[in-house]
Amino acid sequence: MRKFKAFLIVITVLLLLSACDHFFSDIERDLEYWSSTVLITGNEIPAAGTDNEGYPCLPSAGDKTIILKLTNPQKYILKIPGAQGSPSDIVVFESGVKGADGMNAPRAEIDYYFRQTSSDRIELIYKKAFLKYSEWGSQNLSPTITLYNKEGRKFEQKYTFKLRANTPPLALEYKALCKTQGADGKSYYVLCFEVKDMDKKAGSGSTELLHKDIASITLTPQGGTAQTLPLTVDGSGFNIGNSGILLPAASVKKLEAGDVNQGVTIDDTPTENWIIYLKTDVEVRGPSKEYTLKLTDEKGLTSPEIKKSTATNKLPPVELYHNNTQIMQDSENSPHQINTDMAITLQARAKEGASITGTIKKKVSGSNNWNGAGSVLGTTPADFTLPALENNESGAIYKITLNASAAGYAESESKTFFVKLVKQFSALTPQTLTIHGQNAFGGSVTLPYTTATVQKSDIVLKFNEHTNIPFTIEPSAGLNLTAGVPQNLTINVAASPENYPAWSKTVSVTRAQNDVANLASFKLNGELKTAPFTSEYTVASTTARVTDFMFDANSTGATASVSPGGNANIPANGGTQFIITVKAQNGTQSMITFTVKRKTYPVTFSVQGGQGGSLKGMYNGSHQTASGSNSPSFNVSHGESVTFIAKPEKGWDIESWTGVTASSPNTATLTVDGDKTVTVKFKPGEFNLAGGGSDAWKQLKEEAAKPYGAHTIVIKGEIKATGGENKGEIKLGRDLTIKGKNSAVLDANNQSRIFKVESGKTLTLENITLKNGNAGGGNGGGVYVNAGGTLIMKDSSTITGCSASKGGGVYVDGTFKMQGGAKVDENNEVYLETNKSITVTGALTHRPAARITPNEYTDGRVLATGAAAERDNFKVTPKNGTEYWRYKKKGDVIKFVKAELKVTFVKIKCVKNKDIGGKAEYYWTMKVDGVMVDDQFDANSTCELATGQIHTIDKSFTRTFKYFPAGIEIPVNIEIYEEDNGPDDHIGTTKAKLTYHYNHDAWQWGYVANGHENGNQGLNGYKLITEGDEVEFTEEYRHNDGDTDVTIKIRWQDE
Repeated sequence: MRKFKAFLIVITVLLLLSACDHFFSDIERDLEYWSSTVLITGNEIPAAGTDNEGYPCLPSAGDKTIILKLTNPQKYILKIPGAQGSPSDIVVFESGVKGADGMNAPRAEIDYYFRQTSSDRIELIYKKAFLKYSEWGSQNLSPTITLYNKEGRKFEQKYTFKLRANTPPLALEYKALCKTQGADGKSYYVLCFEVKDMDKKAGSGSTELLHKDIASITLTPQGGTAQTLPLTVDGSGFNIGNSGILLPAASVKKLEAGDVNQGVTIDDTPTENWIIYLKTDVEVRGPSKEYTLKLTDEKGLTSPEIKKSTATNKLPPVELYHNNTQIMQDSENSPHQINTDMAITLQARAKEGASITGTIKKKVSGSNNWNGAGSVLGTTPADFTLPALENNESGAIYKITLNASAAGYAESESKTFFVKLVKQFSALTPQTLTIHGQNAFGGSVTLPYTTATVQKSDIVLKFNEHTNIPFTIEPSAGLNLTAGVPQNLTINVAASPENYPAWSKTVSVTRAQNDVANLASFKLNGELKTAPFTSEYTVASTTARVTDFMFDANSTGATASVSPGGNANIPANGGTQFIITVKAQNGTQSMITFTVKRKTYPVTFSVQGGQGGSLKGMYNGSHQTASGSNSPSFNVSHGESVTFIAKPEKGWDIESWTGVTASSPNTATLTVDGDKTVTVKFKPGEFNLAGGGSDAWKQLKEEAAKPYGAHTIVIKGEIKATGGENKGEIKLGRDLTIKGKNSAVLDANNQSRIFKVESGKTLTLENITLKNGNAGGGNGGGVYVNAGGTLIMKDSSTITGCSASKGGGVYVDGTFKMQGGAKVDENNEVYLETNKSITVTGALTHRPAARITPNEYTDGRVLATGAAAERDNFKVTPKNGTEYWRYKKKGDVIKFVKAELKVTFVKIKCVKNKDIGGKAEYYWTMKVDGVMVDDQFDANSTCELATGQIHTIDKSFTRTFKYFPAGIEIPVNIEIYEEDNGPDDHIGTTKAKLTYHYNHDAWQWGYVANGHENGNQGLNGYKLITEGDEVEFTEEYRHNDGDTDVTIKIRWQDE
């Protein structure tokens, strides 16, 4: 058994040893897996360039993929940001960097993608919207990357690199060649370029221009130094600064036909928004020159360079000169002829700096052949010589062909000239030379003023040696002569081969000056004065000025001057003398003398309407006064002044002036510059009348009776009628306000009524008291208002202590208006005739403000009107002293209104039955003003109600009232019984009355003495029923034979 156990142990050990190889190999692999790492070793960024801070920049036109290169020996699968369970720090951006939404930090799968595309490669993809939001390098997009394997192991490396979003400007696109005028007056080439994609948008919500950050343009001229110019962007174009090199479109013009080589198409001037106009330093038709350009943005990113040259122009043909005279002949049949006995020097000229080459050939005498005779080589101007004629030669013809070339130009076209040399002969000797018959041998002539031209036909030329020799003149058209101005005329005789040489003579020709000076007109203060001139003129001014001298057609060259010159003062009385000195072209003089005076004008003045005051006028020490229909006047010199003083009569004010502006209310000064009419208009004002005088009442009566005058009479203190002429009724001749000051009073002293207002007149009383007016047996003791008349009382106006048959205070057969503190005492009624009422135009402060007596008492009769009118502002006289008519305000009208009183017995309720039978057996009587309203049950026919049961009665008493007698009361009686076969069925009594309060238009309910007997609890001792109200209450009866409630409603309401 022991041997067997040992065997088992051996076998087990062998088995364990055989499994060790596999066991140890798995541990080794696990250790390698968990100990290895992943590193980002580099990147590939599709940058459009690197900015001036070293940041690679991605354009925002689309998604952009950055390749991250990995060292990943274990081929780890890495976690992706945004996936479930992935750490938040795989890709981290700098603090404050926002995603495309502008609110959140950049988010995986929204603003960027992070993808492992193989074991050694990661793609970091920036989304287009994120790049657009971050345009112009507005935020750094530099990521910090931390890698995790799928098991969540974090690798130590934190990998980062610089990055921004910024789209560089596109290359300029050439559009056209144009021109502009420089400050020196010369034309210079303009190169026109367009910047593409300038309308594309970027930024938050893609609302801003993608290339808004363009900051400058750099240009490098051929062979020159680079120059950087500011160039910024606004909403619709470029801000070009003031360098003078970048031009506004308005200063750029299209090239013209003469600006280009023949056959070249001329560009139209581009006018789009995003055009750059570059002024070159090359003049139009100047040499070709190349310019290199590029754009740079605010972060230093640049566009690709563009190179563009100005036009390559062809040099103009070479010109040929002899003794500074240009040789134009280009035909063998008409060569340029030079008479000479010696060699001559010719000069070839081209554009400055150009090289000139050419050939010289001489024609073989007697044939059509040409032999070489030399060449031309040099820089302009290039001189070359033709040899002297041989002894046996009378002449020779040369053919000269020339070309020009220069850097930046196309070679000129060849130009061929023909020159003929002829031997010199003896000079001509002139015999006669006259111009318009005057000898010109001396080199100058003076012709009469009447001779204005010189033509060839005006010249006689003869020579000793030959007759009828033809000649020409320069200028060929002759001379148009100006008096006193010398002009040169050259007379030329062309050489005649083998006869005579050329001859020339220059003569200075002068036209004599004019001696005629006829002044036709001049202007005096701008007004034309024509010949023949007078000795005196008048002007509408205080000064005079003579200008604009005009002469007749024969007075060429004449001038004129005047004394005094400029603006000369003209005195108001008298005048100023002027002398015009007339001077002919040849200096002779004459004088014209006249006097200038001021114009005079009538000035008329008056009082408009002839009433209210007077107007005094003062001029030059005299004065006149206008009043009534009188209209005086002055005759006034221009610019002088008339002073006016207006004096209103008592009770009148100045309303207005016409024809002059007043310097104060009563005075005005008119400076006269024409016929004038001045009027002053007076208006009614205030007439002040003090109380206490012996004739004050008389003055008031007389002023009030006037048809015209003050609109307001202001009374200070008390005016009292005393008798004689100082008393009597005051009638109005016009609309009038009587206004009081200092507690003003009009006291008629019972001598008469105070005012009578007749048809068409309005009397306004303001802050004044009328008292003690007495109409005797007539009407209107204070004021009588006729039909068509109007009385207005306002402020603190009061009528008191007056008496009359009707209308002790005011009798109204017209219009009566009240407002404010106006008041007619109660003892002074306001009597209203048919259809007349009081109009309340503003809130009345008194309650009452008047007692009204209408001429009739009828339902709906109007007493007063107006939104501000209130019932309490008025009392109404009882009809016949006993009938108090009901009145109230309805809408904006106070009038008589009838109303209905309604008393309703609503229901009876058994509150608690105390009858043995289980039900109470009720009967009752209910009366109002003695009228039985309900007695439907009796002892033999009862209303049976258990506890809590109700019987509806709903019976009413109604009465309509137009008026009330004084102290009206209406009794209300209720008796309640319960049949119990006993001697006493009486279980409730109500004895009450309804009392009408006239001044408040309300009914009052109350008990009469001990009106709450037989168990009445007396709960309703006072109830007030106002108009429009319905009051409901319950009478409660508590008795040994049962508890009972009766409900009552009382309503007071307009019909």
